[in-house]
Amino acid sequence: LRFLRAQQGDCHRAAAALRASAAWRADNGAERRLAEWRAEAAVGESLKAKLVERFRIHTELGTDRFGLPAVLFRWSAFDAGGLERALGTEAMLDVLVDIHERVAEAMHVAMLERRAVTPGALYVWDVGNYGRHGPPNFFGRMWALVRFLPKV
Repeated sequence: LRFLRAQQGDCHRAAAALRASAAWRADNGAERRLAEWRAEAAVGESLKAKLVERFRIHTELGTDRFGLPAVLFRWSAFDAGGLERALGTEAMLDVLVDIHERVAEAMHVAMLERRAVTPGALYVWDVGNYGRHGPPNFFGRMWALVRFLPKV
């Protein structure tokens, strides 16, 4: 369904996108990596788990009327460059994929429970520059994020 939505209802393009995604997931061991990361994060003792918590990019604000999470991403306070240097690109991608997979899983559950298509989840992106009240090096952080996002 998410591929159909992303392709504005074009079945052929949605099917091609689904096949490409499935191939990428298989080629990159996405399911295994996601399961390993979730187990590691649940324990919370590894350096990676501690760094992810320290650099926390998102928080769940609550749920909407469909039971879907409303997620706040604090891009302006997030040090993408610092986390990428500390963890490496692949580990950082694992973390970001996990965040979005959890939302997709919640959408799937809500759709089955409601027996109806859910309209989508709410993502709030905070990209504000709060000047002296915000995190240091705002523009450097945002530039690091802009450089990282194409890797996602």
